[in-house]
Amino acid sequence: MASAVLHLFLIITSVTSCKILVAAGVNEHQPINSVNMVQSGSFSENMLGNGQDSAHLVSCLGVKGEQFNVTWTPAVLKTDETVYVYVDVITTQKFTTGKVCTSVWLDNIPDPIYEECRVQYCDQFIPAVLPYLPQLKCPIPQGFHIKQVFPFKIVPTIPLPAGNYKAKLEVWNEDSVHTLCFTGNIVIEDE
Repeated sequence: MASAVLHLFLIITSVTSCKILVAAGVNEHQPINSVNMVQSGSFSENMLGNGQDSAHLVSCLGVKGEQFNVTWTPAVLKTDETVYVYVDVITTQKFTTGKVCTSVWLDNIPDPIYEECRVQYCDQFIPAVLPYLPQLKCPIPQGFHIKQVFPFKIVPTIPLPAGNYKAKLEVWNEDSVHTLCFTGNIVIEDE
């Protein structure tokens, strides 16, 4: 059984909301400078969302002037393959502590198969995020810009059947301001 859907979503969640849920299974810990990768030709612009072999998350926050792009390739996830996640996000609010909610639906099923909300403190996850974003400090300021490509090896961590999933992440800060929301479809296949 393929197990990549929650693994990738949790990785994307970790990077874009700076929340580490599950770090197990990530074998390649070093971030790759996105400018160098694109210039070197090893990661083409087509792989960042223009081609058939990429997928992306969509912001559901709707803030005017918001900058949000999270794209990965290959689009279809398989265990034991490396997925490259391109993140270009600017935070819309400061974050010290708040509520983070994650939901995952199986295609054509109205109720989530996974749903969790929890309080998240910036200083609790900063140590886990520092290998990826060494410049990140608490509190995370409004206007903090993350623009990087991260490689992750998808390894079996959560047993799920192959299929099409929809995932959503929402974050509220300490002032109960909706600071981040994204959703997307994730496709996994058996090995």
